[in-house]
Amino acid sequence: MLARIGTAIVLVSAVLASTAIPAAGEPPAPGAYKALGESGLVMCGAFEQEMQKGPNGNLMLGFSVMSWIEGYITAYNATLSGSPIVGGDLAKGLSEEEVLHWVTDFCAEHPNEPIAAAAAQAVMHLFQLASSRARAE
Repeated sequence: MLARIGTAIVLVSAVLASTAIPAAGEPPAPGAYKALGESGLVMCGAFEQEMQKGPNGNLMLGFSVMSWIEGYITAYNATLSGSPIVGGDLAKGLSEEEVLHWVTDFCAEHPNEPIAAAAAQAVMHLFQLASSRARAE
């Protein structure tokens, strides 16, 4: 069982490493991918400022960015659906609100990063949580 988990960790790590997820403080390479609707290119600071305004904020910006993040994470869920560690649910045990709260916190600490970087870091964080859960089982 541990050998299978170890093999799975190596395989998933290789998949994640090959996707070139930008590290915190490292914006995605220009032209590396197309962020449909440009919501992934919104700066974290602008998003976080609007979220601080609550219902008086730009709701269209908030909804489009949150939807973009949800789609980004869903794509990873689909990609890793066969993984014994992730099993198609990176955020297992967390609510949508908890995941988006993590992204908002990241954005507050990294206002000059694009939402794409925040989503990438959220995926890494969620993968670490999933790996911890797998080790505990």
